[in-house]
Amino acid sequence: MSKKDRKRQKKRVPRSKGRGCSLKSQQAEERKRSELEGAPDLDELVRIALRGFAHCAMQGWASVKPFINKNKVIIRAWLIFLLWISIFATLLVTKGRVIDPPLITAVARSTAFILNLLGTEAWVQGFTIHSSDFSVMVIPACTGLLPTLLFLAAVFAYPCKIKEKALGVAIGIPAIFLINLVRMVSLFYIGLYLPRAFEQVHLLVWQPLMVFAAVALWLLWVGRFTRGVAK
Repeated sequence: MSKKDRKRQKKRVPRSKGRGCSLKSQQAEERKRSELEGAPDLDELVRIALRGFAHCAMQGWASVKPFINKNKVIIRAWLIFLLWISIFATLLVTKGRVIDPPLITAVARSTAFILNLLGTEAWVQGFTIHSSDFSVMVIPACTGLLPTLLFLAAVFAYPCKIKEKALGVAIGIPAIFLINLVRMVSLFYIGLYLPRAFEQVHLLVWQPLMVFAAVALWLLWVGRFTRGVAK
């Protein structure tokens, strides 16, 4: 190739700008675009956030759905149990002054009756059980109401027939009432003969035992008096 041809080719090829010049020009163009477009609107940001949240929710539901379908009977039972616990708690808060006095009176008089049968002279004055050497006041926590409500909520939540639920209620309420009477009589004798151990036995022994008794009665009812999960 001759020198003249080389000179002609050099004239045809345009000189390339330096790298720094190209970056500056790109940045300038981006600035112009951003100035023309302006900042995104608040509504657009909200829509973007909602789309992202919906996408995450759909992905989460897709991963949880098989577990829910597999355990829907158990999940439904737990939800019903929590619903009944909430209903009973609301009743205790709103109607406690109406429910507690007759229950306390019944427990106090029944306890005094059993004590007299066992040879210990006892009588009831108000909500207090008296003897010649010891007296104890019956409070709402001594009626066995809370373990009874726990038992009833578990019975209502268990998926079985209505007849079986009615049988569970008919068995559980008297049984817990009798167990609570055993508790009251034993505490009275402990207070009479071992007064230093009264509070420990009352709080640390009998309160957990009452809850355990309610759970044990429920398990007995499920195992003996129900025929499995109802459709």
